Amino acid sequence: MVHTISQVLVPTLPKSITDTAVAAGLSTLASLLTQAGLAPTFSGPRSAGNYTVFAPTNAAFAAIPAPLVDWLTNPRANNSLALANTLKFHALSGAVFSSAIPVGGTPITTLCAACTPALTAFNVGGVVTVRNGATVLATVATPNVTCTNGVVHVVGSVLVPSNQGIPTLDVVQTAISVPALSTLVSALTSTGLVPALTIGPATPSFTVFAPVNSGWSGVPASISGDLTLLTTVLQYHVIVGRVYAEDLTVGVPVVRTTLAGQTLSVLRNANGTVSVTSATGNVATVVGANIDTSK
Repeated sequence: MVHTISQVLVPTLPKSITDTAVAAGLSTLASLLTQAGLAPTFSGPRSAGNYTVFAPTNAAFAAIPAPLVDWLTNPRANNSLALANTLKFHALSGAVFSSAIPVGGTPITTLCAACTPALTAFNVGGVVTVRNGATVLATVATPNVTCTNGVVHVVGSVLVPSNQGIPTLDVVQTAISVPALSTLVSALTSTGLVPALTIGPATPSFTVFAPVNSGWSGVPASISGDLTLLTTVLQYHVIVGRVYAEDLTVGVPVVRTTLAGQTLSVLRNANGTVSVTSATGNVATVVGANIDTSK
């Protein structure tokens, strides 16, 4: 029997990988794909190519340290490239459903072919994991979300490549690694400020104007010997947020409030140097710019 009807009824159909990310509550991933310019890649028709994406949940992105997300989403060219490659590190060409992943594992060649470490996918008892050697980096929570241009496996962890210039040392760890900052490290330790500058899941990013060892020669004993005053002096060298030298406009001072609650003026000079001026008028020159840290 036939009933003629007035129009075509459209059932629920698979969406593209990008649209699936939006609909499946993977909004952080969708947002980052857009920022990295990759949303069109994963929104294209099947004829443009199929993909498999190990898609981190919003909670997975929320679990990585906030300063790392802050670094990845900074618009600088190096950071933007690292963000794009990090996202590509979660994807591979072709639609690979969990049933095609063997118990013994299969190597994964991601869209970031140069990214390390090497990844292998395993399917043990129906549970798919992504590993580096024997180390499990991500476990698939929801497999085989079929899309018009491939398949999505929802994972609970973010895969961060190790060779994309993403900083792994926080401010204190970086200072420890630079011999010329040993006096600063000692001062931070004696005043108990190390935890405040150590990376944590919800901590902000910092810019630290770090005095080299020779820069401490003019500090009077009345300050260096008083932990309260020394704490204030150290906090006066720290501002919240990342300020790269190239972010500064030549001749236009940027005034920021420090952790000590007082302001500093940062200026990029016509000769390319950067100077920092205190509220009391003393001036320091940046001798090593943009030493990137994870926090």
